[in-house]
This record gives sequence, C-alpha cells and structure tokens, in this order.
Amino acid sequence: MTIANAPSVSVIIPVYNGMSTLPGCLDSLEEQDYLREFEVIVVDDGSSDGSGDYAESRGEKVIRQSNKGPGIARNTGAEAAQGEYLVFTDDDCIWDQNFLTELIKPVLGGGFIGSQGIQYSHQRSLTARFIQYEYSERYRLQAKAEYLDWVATYGACYLKSAFLEAGGFNDTYSSEDCELSIRLGKMGYRMTFAPNARLQHRHFENFGKFLLYKYKRAYWTIWLYKKYPNRIVNDKMTPSSRKTMMIFLSLAVVFGMTAIFLNYGVYLSLFFLIVFLGQTIPLTLRILKIDKVVGLLAPFFLTARTVSYIFGFTKGLIDYKRGIRTAKKSSAK
Repeated sequence: MTIANAPSVSVIIPVYNGMSTLPGCLDSLEEQDYLREFEVIVVDDGSSDGSGDYAESRGEKVIRQSNKGPGIARNTGAEAAQGEYLVFTDDDCIWDQNFLTELIKPVLGGGFIGSQGIQYSHQRSLTARFIQYEYSERYRLQAKAEYLDWVATYGACYLKSAFLEAGGFNDTYSSEDCELSIRLGKMGYRMTFAPNARLQHRHFENFGKFLLYKYKRAYWTIWLYKKYPNRIVNDKMTPSSRKTMMIFLSLAVVFGMTAIFLNYGVYLSLFFLIVFLGQTIPLTLRILKIDKVVGLLAPFFLTARTVSYIFGFTKGLIDYKRGIRTAKKSSAK
C-alpha cells in the first residue's frame, strides 16, 4: 500500500453507554499507521452516560439518535460517511497499530469488496479463554476459505457503494452482519479474511452471560434460516460439529426419556451421548496443546454451549410458529 493507492476510509462506531470502553477504542484509532487521514464517526445510540459528549470532546464526528440498536446505528453512520470504504468496529475493541492498514490491504485489486480481521484477548478467566479458542476455531476455517460468507462487524470493511447497494444492515435479525454477508454474496460480491488485522476485545467472563448469548444466537437463527434455508447446510464458516452436536445430544435426551417404556431406550441414549462426546474431542485436543486447564474443561464448556443452543433453537422455532419474538436482539456483548 502506498499513499497514492490508500483509499479514503470512514470508521463507524455504534455506542450505547460505552464510556467504560470507548476511550481505549478511540486511543487505538489515533495510533493507527494508515497512510492517510481517515474519518471517525461515533453514532451515539441513545446513551445516558455521556458517551457522545466524550467522543465529541475528542474532536470526533458524533451522530445522535434514540436507542435503535447497533444495526441501525451502523446504517446511520454509513449514510453520513465520506470514505470510499466503511470500516465497522465496536466501542470495546482496541486496534493493533497496523489494524486498519492490514484490513484494507486485501481489498486493493483482489476482486473483494470487503474483509474481516481477527480479535484476540489477554483475559485470564476460564470463560474468556474458552471463547477465544472458539474464535480461533472459526479463524482456522476462514484461513482456508477462498472467500468469506460472513464478515463480523467487530472488525469489518465494506466498499461503501456495495454496502449501500445492498441496503445496509437489516434490523430484523440479531446477526445482522451475517444476513448482510449473505445478501452481498447473492449479489455476486466476495469478501476475504485479513488475518494480520488484529484487535483486542474483552470477552464474557461471566459463564451465565456466555450461555445467554449462545441461547440468543441460536434463537434468532430461526429467522435467518427461514429466509435463507440453504444456510443450514452451506455455512462454510461455522464448524459442522456445532450442529451435529445439537442433534446427537438431543437424541441422547429423547431416548433417555423413552427408557422408562422402551427397553432399548437407555442403550440408544448412551450411544448418542458417546457420539456427542466424541465430537468434542478434536477441539479439546487442540486446546489442550496450548492451555491444559481450559482443555480439560472443554467438554464441559461444549456441553453447556450445546444445551444453550438447543434451548434457544427450540424456543425460536416455537415462537416463529406462534408469530412472536420473545428474545432481545443481541449482536454484541
């Protein structure tokens, strides 16, 4: 990248009561080594803690709106952006100094209209460490892929013209970044992985919040699958084991319940339980190589995660049939 070919960029940060994290995020943006100045737009999504005032005091462009959620806030920022490329991040993300440069590089002359970086964490809590290994599992697949079918907005870049042509984020979904990625793919656009674009992020440390987040993600998947049914089997970026583990653990429970009137029910239940546990082995072994404590606990984390997925997916299916939505949308921490 040179000064001559470095495109203009607008960085958009949706903020809702983010004063505990926003200062660190803005500090990291000021330290970027990008070869030209870039625009920063903070969209204050109805904060009551002075987040917008703080960003404004630092000289950032601030747009204020009533609380409508991060998807709408990002769309608001995109409409006001002047850059050729839109870069989205969250207020609790701290960029490495070369993050923006490395995020933009893959879209220069490569036929891609978007890219996604990676997040890492130095947290020591067991839950946060497991979450980081989850992300590493996804990054392992992304590194092998010819292109990405899902760009996550904690560190995402889009060509502005393509973003606006697609209509921006659809607030109907909790995983609005996934839904937008699918639409862009259907329009013939491609996005790529930028593994050298790294940012630091604070993961959940509370185990209950982690499980609630997984529940919500599974719940809202129903609406996504309804509109894009081929996503059920054509999701290249999610390990297939996450879905098959749900199936086998559900079968173990179902046949375990039938054991009271079916003699072979207990044997089928044990069989499916063993198959489920067998599917936890690959990730467990990968984690054990670098973190023995979390590796030993990985089967527990994976089982708890799968139970949350099952409950979320089931409740989402029931609510979809009833025509109601009882889970709050949650696309971030």
